[in-house]
Amino acid sequence: MNFVRCAHDRQAILHLQAVKPIPFTSQQSVVVMNRTLYSLNGARLAAAIPPLRRANVLLSMLFGITVFVVSHAFCAEDDTDFNVYKEDQVILKDGTKLIGKISEQDDGTFRFDNGRFARTLNKSEIANQRKKATKEEEFDRLSKKYANDPINLLRIATKAVTRFNLNAKVMPLLERTIASRRDEGLSQLLGSLYLAADQNEKALAIGEKLVGLGPQKARNVMLRGQALLALGKLDEAEKDLSKAYKLASTDDDVVLAYANLQLRLGKADSAKKIFTDLTTVNSRNASAFSGLGYVQIRIGDFPAAEQSFQQALTINAEHRNSLIGLATAEMMNKRYDDAFADCNRILNLDNNCAEALQIQAMSLIFKGDPESLAKVEAKNYIKDSLDAKAGQPRLILAWSAMLDRQSKYDDLKSGKDKDATGGGGVQRKLAANQKLNEVLNSDAPDSYIQYFIGERRFREADEAKRRNDSPAAETALGKAEDAYKRAVKLSPAYAPANGALGATLLRRKKYDEAKAAFAKAAELDSKTPDAADYFAGQGLALLQSQKFEEAAVLFKKALELDPINAPAQCGRGYIANWERDKDRAIDCFQKALAADGDCAYAATALQTIYKQDDREMEYVHFSGTDWPQGWRPFNPGQLKFAMSNGQATINGTQGQAQGSPLYLVRPFPFAAKFERLEADLNIAPGSAAEFGLRIASGTGPNPAFELQFGKDVSNELKVWVRDSSIMNAEWKPTGKEWPASGRVRLGIETDGINAADCMCRLLVNGVLIGKVPLKFQAAPKTLSMGVFIVAAPNATINATINNIAIVKRGVSDTMKDTSGDVKFIAEPAKPEDKKAEEKK
Repeated sequence: MNFVRCAHDRQAILHLQAVKPIPFTSQQSVVVMNRTLYSLNGARLAAAIPPLRRANVLLSMLFGITVFVVSHAFCAEDDTDFNVYKEDQVILKDGTKLIGKISEQDDGTFRFDNGRFARTLNKSEIANQRKKATKEEEFDRLSKKYANDPINLLRIATKAVTRFNLNAKVMPLLERTIASRRDEGLSQLLGSLYLAADQNEKALAIGEKLVGLGPQKARNVMLRGQALLALGKLDEAEKDLSKAYKLASTDDDVVLAYANLQLRLGKADSAKKIFTDLTTVNSRNASAFSGLGYVQIRIGDFPAAEQSFQQALTINAEHRNSLIGLATAEMMNKRYDDAFADCNRILNLDNNCAEALQIQAMSLIFKGDPESLAKVEAKNYIKDSLDAKAGQPRLILAWSAMLDRQSKYDDLKSGKDKDATGGGGVQRKLAANQKLNEVLNSDAPDSYIQYFIGERRFREADEAKRRNDSPAAETALGKAEDAYKRAVKLSPAYAPANGALGATLLRRKKYDEAKAAFAKAAELDSKTPDAADYFAGQGLALLQSQKFEEAAVLFKKALELDPINAPAQCGRGYIANWERDKDRAIDCFQKALAADGDCAYAATALQTIYKQDDREMEYVHFSGTDWPQGWRPFNPGQLKFAMSNGQATINGTQGQAQGSPLYLVRPFPFAAKFERLEADLNIAPGSAAEFGLRIASGTGPNPAFELQFGKDVSNELKVWVRDSSIMNAEWKPTGKEWPASGRVRLGIETDGINAADCMCRLLVNGVLIGKVPLKFQAAPKTLSMGVFIVAAPNATINATINNIAIVKRGVSDTMKDTSGDVKFIAEPAKPEDKKAEEKK
């Protein structure tokens, strides 16, 4: 047996292949940043998310913000030292305060001028004067004043960081100071600044030195643990931060660092309890409320996160981590303008805050309209963020998405406008691929990026398999396995990463390892629909050793969580096939294909079984340069059907008038033999278009009957029928909405169009949602079937069609099985037998 994994839309789906190698196609497997998940004319952009139902949780991980603790040891507050004034100030001995410009004259007096009046002051009148100074000037003055006083220098440096965000000025000062003298407090502060700046190796070097000074202190061990955590060395980090916590379980900063470790380990409940306990003990602990907010972001509770960050900001209105967290939560709640505005609050405190610039860029990218994307480029939000903090592979990934989306907008422009942009979106597409390759070639200790790399490499393996390039496919799978393993190491408690690893190991025939990876994923998540894939994966691994009873139990668990889970249905179909239960096998494989049109194993199995029952299934993709045999597009308007990335597509903007109907059709010569039409259709739910499946009598422009099943401009799933009893047809509701993902598999099924009356059944993802009676004066002899689309005036359309299945019966009397025995699809082969076949 050979096992295959296909990830598409929002769930990781596993497929089982038969003994004879079956070309595995997954045109919608793992497409990042440029999918039709979001409409071109909508307000959103497809984000770089792994294709799982947990997309909201993964998006919350887009900003890998770790709350680094800046030590306040030895730092008594003395606000009179940092005299930051926009104008000179003079305090007279009688208590009067004068604010304006003051200058000393040649005669020893002082000239005061505030623009409204001026006066001359004698020295004897002045009790105190404070010169105009920026925060940077004050820091320079005070750092020189306390250059040889480590305790006061630490106080000034800490204040410069925590109150004025002068990290860029403080770091070189501390580096120079520590190079000439050893000081524990200054070293701790510099280490925390290195962490905040993503200079994790430097932070680790300082942590090692501090720990080696002598008796281990909690904050020194904590610093080293935080550096190890930032470098992705979780096992070592856990040892250090657990030790620091034991040494100082009442030190808020140490407790915060330990709670952050729990969050990174995926122990959100533990982290939440720690932060909640801190807020209970001290209701004025802004850092604890901020930490709680980050836990809530990680688990996807964005409204609660907003409340936590707001609570922190009522305590400290300039709490930088809380401002960043609030903007992140607002963005995740799709309040992009609010997130953008709150980032301005951060930038008023720190002009070079990489995180704020990143969130502003991402907010505009998520809005996704041309104006927002153009603003990202014009204002250099991405470039400025990368200048402030180099690397940031997640931001580079978003950059790739933005360029790719802009290239699509450029492609939709008129010929004249295309010439102005250098022939459409070609240049931006090339730039998008360049940025994407930067991410793929990175070695970032970031679980999200490693997961993304794994998905991309898995897709490359699929593409190589379709080219029959086995060495390239195996190389890509090996890289996918390595990336998923790294993602699991970085985030061991993240179930989808374990599940993706299990699916890759299945493909590589490492069945015991695959079962273990799926079991770990199921241990972490056993109740959500995602868990169906993990149970199904374990079952598929067990099939290799013919443990059918155990596998059947796991498939049953999977289907209890997700009744249309394709991998589980394929597994059950395989077992039914082994047991020579043809009817049950057909039922399972039909359900699998209906749930997932990409499931080549289910399609091939059905084709094989159908031949025994005098039936035939045509399974159509659009992977070549020519339309599949028998299929042709009918494009009377400016919008056209085309083939792209293995799918039939319609992309463009309709003119000012209503569009003419567009058809992608195949003639069907014998109407009485028609049984079923299914296809995967994808269009954004807000698109102003009618779009769906169509069956009509004859092949000419004026059919005697038509049946259309799909969406109308109101975004409802409806049916439109014209037959001998209905001459003035109109759309009738089915009570179902077009899905929010935009992707749905529609089906039309009948027991035969061979009499004056017949019944058509309407299917959505294999589930019956309604029936439509048809009446004919005379049963049609031929049919035309396929897909239709009608665009509203000025509508921008981005739609795809793929995996069309047409089933017909009564193919040939000579093909009928008259032996009385149920035929078997293929005898299961042992792994070594399969390898021998592959060598041949």
